[in-house]
Amino acid sequence: MRLDSADKVLTELRMKSGIIEFSQQTREISRAYYTSILNKSNNVRLEEMFQKLQQYGSDYVTLNEKINYTRGVYNNYKQYVENAEKDLTKELSYSNVVTPPMIPDKKAYPVRSLIMLMFTASVVFLSFVVIIIYENSQEKKPQTN
Repeated sequence: MRLDSADKVLTELRMKSGIIEFSQQTREISRAYYTSILNKSNNVRLEEMFQKLQQYGSDYVTLNEKINYTRGVYNNYKQYVENAEKDLTKELSYSNVVTPPMIPDKKAYPVRSLIMLMFTASVVFLSFVVIIIYENSQEKKPQTN
């Protein structure tokens, strides 16, 4: 499996380089290294550790990121499979019954008689308005006789 082999390579890299946690070790070793440079003290062991961090650090970070990504993908697939197994083995306690539709005897909406009544009332009202306007215009015209 890819994850097991990557873990094995990372373990070998840790044994060879002495890197356990890269970010924290880098911070602390850098602080100690630059402090020793300022104090003009020569610490061979510190320089050796600093060189190993420089040499193996990028490999460690890359491998660690690949392992974390692979674990994430594996966990997603594992969760997907577990959910699929749950869906497959669950017992349904309900059912949907579909009945055929019934055709009604008469229309419920719109009511034609109501539509015709409204249409007739609006025509009568409009004709009264037209007649009133026409009569008012006839009264304003002077009659010539």
